[in-house]
Amino acid sequence: MHVADLDGVAISKGNSNQWAATVTVTVVDQGEIPVSGATVTGAWSGAVSGTGTGVTGSDGKVILTSPNVRSGNSVTFTVTNVTHSTLTYDSTQNEDLDVPRDSNGTTITVAR
Repeated sequence: MHVADLDGVAISKGNSNQWAATVTVTVVDQGEIPVSGATVTGAWSGAVSGTGTGVTGSDGKVILTSPNVRSGNSVTFTVTNVTHSTLTYDSTQNEDLDVPRDSNGTTITVAR
């Protein structure tokens, strides 16, 4: 299994200057079929730091949200591992099939 897509979006946090990034990670098997029940772990960097973890649903997707950003115009999310009860993660197969490509399938930067 591998990451087939990373999509990110910035979201405002009310009337304050704070914002956060959400990243949708899509995990598929070698046949490009969505993988349910995969645990995705990654690291936030740039204007914030921390880790994000979540489990994919039946569509192979999980949405991860950064800590609130108080200052800075972008944050980066890097997938560090994907685990599953029966499948093995192959990070060398990570990709992003969007046009235009907004990530390399492993790392995405979200701008405010």
